[in-house]
Amino acid sequence: MPLFPRLHRFVLAGADILTTAACIETISANSISTTFMLEFFVMKRSTFFIGMLLGALLLVVTTQASAQKEKKTLFAPDDLKWEQLKGAPPGVMSAALRGDQTKGGYEGFTKFPAGFKSPMHYHTYATKIIVIKGAYTHNGKKYGPGSYLYIPGGDKHETAGAEDSESIFYIEQQGPFDLIPVEAAKTNK
Repeated sequence: MPLFPRLHRFVLAGADILTTAACIETISANSISTTFMLEFFVMKRSTFFIGMLLGALLLVVTTQASAQKEKKTLFAPDDLKWEQLKGAPPGVMSAALRGDQTKGGYEGFTKFPAGFKSPMHYHTYATKIIVIKGAYTHNGKKYGPGSYLYIPGGDKHETAGAEDSESIFYIEQQGPFDLIPVEAAKTNK
């Protein structure tokens, strides 16, 4: 049971500060001063509103800061700079769009030469792929242009491109690119 039942009902009902103050004036008891009670409720409500205001201000500031860091990324096909993909087999090329695939998360295009095949391997980070040209073969299943693949980090797989033409696909990872070969199981004689 609350110390001041009628006051408790006023506060829970959302009575404003003036109504709460009038209520305190009429039912103060048990040696708690009217001034103390009024200060307590005003302070509690003020703290709540100040907290809400600071939270809203923080949200606006962080949203503006992140918006200022974003830059447009626009590339025409002729503007792409193709380079050998570090850590990948020879002939696999990469064109970075955002980020640095050697240091952290990135987005870009990868190009396999005609007939490319990669033995069983895995990547530390999940990989998102959209096939643009040719094909992307994952564990024996061929995916053509417009196909989407999500390959979780640690998933062991073999990959290949189209047999008769180069294959180009969009790739995105949340961490640096790596290709970790899976050694064939050794047999005991």
